[in-house]
Amino acid sequence: MKTPNEVESTRIYAKFQKALERLYTSLTKVLKSGIQIRDKIATLKSVQGILMKDYEPLLNKVIRGHIEEDCFNSIHDVIRQDVSNDEEDNYYDEDIEFTPMGLKLNCIHLLAAYCRHRSEFTGDIMKCILDPDLYNFSSSWEIEGALKCMQIINEVNMEHSSIEKYKIETGRTKESRVAEASKMSQSTRSILTNDKWSNLFVENLGDLLLLTAENVCDHVDASQLFGFQLMNKTDSYTYSKQVFSGILEYFGELIDGCIMQYLCENQPLVLLNVLFKLWNKVLTEKIFAHKLLAFHAYLVFIEKIPFGYPSDAILYTFACVSMCNGLKEAKTNDDVKIFVDGLQKLSKRVTDNWTLCNEKSKKLMLSKIITILDLKISEGFNECDGLLCYITEDVKQEFAESEDVVDYMKVMSQGRSTMYPMMSKILFRDKLKTFTSNLSNAR
Repeated sequence: MKTPNEVESTRIYAKFQKALERLYTSLTKVLKSGIQIRDKIATLKSVQGILMKDYEPLLNKVIRGHIEEDCFNSIHDVIRQDVSNDEEDNYYDEDIEFTPMGLKLNCIHLLAAYCRHRSEFTGDIMKCILDPDLYNFSSSWEIEGALKCMQIINEVNMEHSSIEKYKIETGRTKESRVAEASKMSQSTRSILTNDKWSNLFVENLGDLLLLTAENVCDHVDASQLFGFQLMNKTDSYTYSKQVFSGILEYFGELIDGCIMQYLCENQPLVLLNVLFKLWNKVLTEKIFAHKLLAFHAYLVFIEKIPFGYPSDAILYTFACVSMCNGLKEAKTNDDVKIFVDGLQKLSKRVTDNWTLCNEKSKKLMLSKIITILDLKISEGFNECDGLLCYITEDVKQEFAESEDVVDYMKVMSQGRSTMYPMMSKILFRDKLKTFTSNLSNAR
């Protein structure tokens, strides 16, 4: 095989570079032109498809290296345009993609594909496309678009630090939790050089946090939360919710602060990546007991994410949407129950921190939950009744200033699922959009 230097000296490599230059020049001209949005999106998707693939390191680098500043600027101009929220109401779902909103989201997804491999502008672009202000969280389409952006970025095969597993005793007091976490950390430090140890908390903090979160396995707390009796199997490398708290406290001592607050302020993508990986573990578990424990670990991590930061909108919206999708796809009463319990916990956490939450995203979250609960109730899953009652009765005081929302919640609590089978699909969708809009606009 040829070395990178030998490849770069070949004629075909020179032709490849010319082809890339023409490709990105054409993309720039297309975005600046007055052609139909449908055609602009087709071009964007073609380029995105190239950036999505994983090649040899040299090709990954050169494919990204030939995007000129003018091309980036033309993409930036599109994603920073104000897009009217009314478009969702004027188009069918399959047509929304070919509107200014769809063009904006496809530009964002192209930039997300660019970030799948490190390049000159990866850091700046990630900061741009993960800025909560870029998205309108009262729009379900923009929410889905933002989540797809994160999914594209997080599909990257990342190199994880190889860290041994250690036996951890489950201490109950704060002192014992920190002591156990310190013991694990000191054990790790003893097998690493000082430089590598420092890098764990600078360059590889995300990997270390993911590793510690993945090893949470608390049979006792999970049994109490979900009401299922789990056999308490102990092993040498997993630990309880309490020990995980101790590990986070120990990490905080190393930076003289709270590690989760630090990440919310400075590296929210790290937290988002952990959420993605933990949720993927929930989805891939086929045995119910294992799924339950994986979902419990997911909830434990969410509990540790503080409110009051710009990252709230993305992190908690993802948590809500993931659980709602899990509930929507659930086929058994047991699966329905654990996702309902998880959404109950999330709903209470949001309402307990109501004044700190992003105004639009919290109302969108609750409307999303209500929609899925109503769907599952119509399918005969009575496990959803309690949470629907909690949101439509106990939480409605948070919307007291909006009479339309309160009235609609009253209708829902009186048995919406018995009304809607009599309505046409279009009428149901119109009423649901009206309700969602009221929730989003409530002040």
